[in-house]
Amino acid sequence: MRLLAPSLLLGLSLIAACGTPQERCSSDIAREQRRVESLISETRTNLARGYTYETEYRDVNVGMTLCNRGPSVGWCVDNRTRPIRRAVAIDPESERRKLDALLKKRDQLRSASCTADGRPVSAPVR
Repeated sequence: MRLLAPSLLLGLSLIAACGTPQERCSSDIAREQRRVESLISETRTNLARGYTYETEYRDVNVGMTLCNRGPSVGWCVDNRTRPIRRAVAIDPESERRKLDALLKKRDQLRSASCTADGRPVSAPVR
């Protein structure tokens, strides 16, 4: 009986977390709004700065380690993949067009709502 109560409570909380279709739809819209806001902020920063950063991953030698080479033990080069961040020039006109598109998308998301069955509905943006 003692194990049944926590299991039942966990099961009920999982079911409650699913929410109604309308709640899930609203949650999806809110998540997308946060994503678009983040991209708007990043694009504005890039325009103000005049460049962006890209991350590339490179194998970097970090030394030698003892390793198993079949029947014997020997030395092996120890490589690790490391992220390397570097500045990259941007095309300001392209960034402005991207910002305009993101601002329009944000306005569409702000005017979006959900039907009772969980379908998103957007009001036309002028």
